[in-house]
Amino acid sequence: MKNKTIQIFSLFILLLSPPLLAQKKSTISGQIIDSATGEPVFYVNVFLENTTEGTTTDTEGFFSIRNIPPGIYNLIVQHVGYEIKVLQVHLLHPDSLKYNILIKPRVIAGKEIHVFANKPSEWKKNLEKFTKIFIGTDRNAQKAPIENPQVIDFFTDSETNNFRAEAQDVILVNNQALGYRVHIILRSFTFSETGGNYRIHTRFELLTPRDENERREWEKNRRQTFSGSLKHFLSAMARDKLDEEGFEIYGANYYLSRDKSWIRKFYFDGTLRIVYRQKHVNYISLEKKYALIDRLGNLLSPLAITKSGEWYDERIADLLPWDYYPKGKNK
Repeated sequence: MKNKTIQIFSLFILLLSPPLLAQKKSTISGQIIDSATGEPVFYVNVFLENTTEGTTTDTEGFFSIRNIPPGIYNLIVQHVGYEIKVLQVHLLHPDSLKYNILIKPRVIAGKEIHVFANKPSEWKKNLEKFTKIFIGTDRNAQKAPIENPQVIDFFTDSETNNFRAEAQDVILVNNQALGYRVHIILRSFTFSETGGNYRIHTRFELLTPRDENERREWEKNRRQTFSGSLKHFLSAMARDKLDEEGFEIYGANYYLSRDKSWIRKFYFDGTLRIVYRQKHVNYISLEKKYALIDRLGNLLSPLAITKSGEWYDERIADLLPWDYYPKGKNK
């Protein structure tokens, strides 16, 4: 068991039940306005977090996202030089919502920060360190390069020796293992020798396969990445199929809310030891009163769970969209 722990915070989308997913879909449209000047802002990133749904504003600041399944989403609005805007959008029934969204220019404070700045050679070493921590080191990570590393800056705190990273723009990860281009807004990134955490907003862009063989390879890799993952475990638990799908739980007592709704509460004391297919071992600890999970295996409670063991090594290269679920599995 590794002693390090990692926490990943990402604002969430609450997906609803399969019958609702079959209903007619919705549209979100509107205009993005500079709050200081009243002028429209063009080329703003507007997307539904953790999904493949998103767009950019046109030269007049207008945007439109169509064919949205019912659900409760976080709408993310991001542009370099402006504060990030997060709006929760309820689409419980087919609808067409229009927004005029004001975004504030970002003010860079003059507060003194005690850090060690990077020389070019140090920046390259820190990029390698950051990539291993953030993207990962597994098979998926080998095929998931950062397209624009130049937008990332690194710092070492002189008092705590914590390693920090900041990004001046969206980080783009071209995941050729899973078939996604991942757009990442890095809100914070802090690591030490004992672990750390990062806060992100993500959008998934489906890549176009070169041929049928590549499409099949991506689907196979997605299924393999899902199998035995924390997402798989939480999904099996929410669907009451732990035994059927090969999971065993040892250690503390645990409890899942009895309601059979799409979203359930997961309670446990201390640390759970989770074994998958009798050979893959992981540990989770609860940092909040309970964790909210959905039937697709998404953790809806920010920072509710810390993980160690093999799941500790799951990083950006292993991320799947929140609405991903292997074909053929019963939801």
